[in-house]
Amino acid sequence: MGSTTPADAQYHVLRIPTTSPRLADLVTKFRDTKLAALQTSPSEWIYQYVSEAKHPLSVWESRLARQNTILICVATSAPFLSAGDALIQAEWVGFAAARGPLSYMEYYAVPEMEQPIPENPDAESRWHMYDLYTSPAHRGREIASKLGAACMATVSEITASLKSDTGGVQRSRIRLIVNPKNTVLVETYKRLGFQTSGRVTLREGFQANGMGESIPAEDTMSAENFKRVFDTRIGMAMERIIDV
Repeated sequence: MGSTTPADAQYHVLRIPTTSPRLADLVTKFRDTKLAALQTSPSEWIYQYVSEAKHPLSVWESRLARQNTILICVATSAPFLSAGDALIQAEWVGFAAARGPLSYMEYYAVPEMEQPIPENPDAESRWHMYDLYTSPAHRGREIASKLGAACMATVSEITASLKSDTGGVQRSRIRLIVNPKNTVLVETYKRLGFQTSGRVTLREGFQANGMGESIPAEDTMSAENFKRVFDTRIGMAMERIIDV
């Protein structure tokens, strides 16, 4: 299906299924869409097109399987038939992802981030939200807000099922990492209820996103420059707590 103009578009936020007879097609489309976003808006990402394009399809498939919730905003001008058909046939104009639920050790792996720790961590499920992106051609249509809200609703739904299974989980703690210089995105997250919760290095951002394989080898630049780029706390962590 070709591109859909914003004037004609109807937007639907859909979750990529973990199992599907067309999973290979979805993985390929996921890779191609992400790489296109890296080329279109390189300054908005912590990873680069050159390094991401080198990964085999198996890496992209594994990313969908690492405790991930991947949400896609599709744009359609035709009648909406089914989620499965729309994911394959329609244009993807935005996406967002969340990893979780994460263990205490996964979430609080770096004390230097100075994230707030609740009195009873067992009462929470922990999630890391990342890769919120909207195609430039479709910005100004509240797609980022729709994706963020859908991501939090999905997390809450999964956490509610944990609550019914264990009885102990009462809320979701959702974290994201953002460049504080990207004031537009920071304000979007604030409108979604997120508050500043810590400072993060670029290395920690890659790892939190489950994309440690994308950290370049240290021999790609001088040791001093590598440390300055990847180990300086220039990123900002934000969190939101949602009761279930």
